[in-house]
Amino acid sequence: MSRTNKPRPKMTTREKLLAYFEKMLKRLCTDLGPHPSGTRAYEKATGIFLREMSTALPVAFLDRYLDFWAMPVPPRILHRGRPLPFG
Repeated sequence: MSRTNKPRPKMTTREKLLAYFEKMLKRLCTDLGPHPSGTRAYEKATGIFLREMSTALPVAFLDRYLDFWAMPVPPRILHRGRPLPFG
């Protein structure tokens, strides 16, 4: 859980909102690159999200129920506990 006293500059114009959006896209996509689950880049991305949400909300936290996923071999799809045929 994260709490912050650092206020976010108010997005008072469309131009300021667009500049913020472009800055975040650059940080998350261009600078950080792909960040699949379970990697260091993923941890960095979640840190960025947490910091940004902490400046906008009184309380922000990460829900950590899924740190990594992988396709089982052979692949299968379960619906209500029963395998579905596919392929």
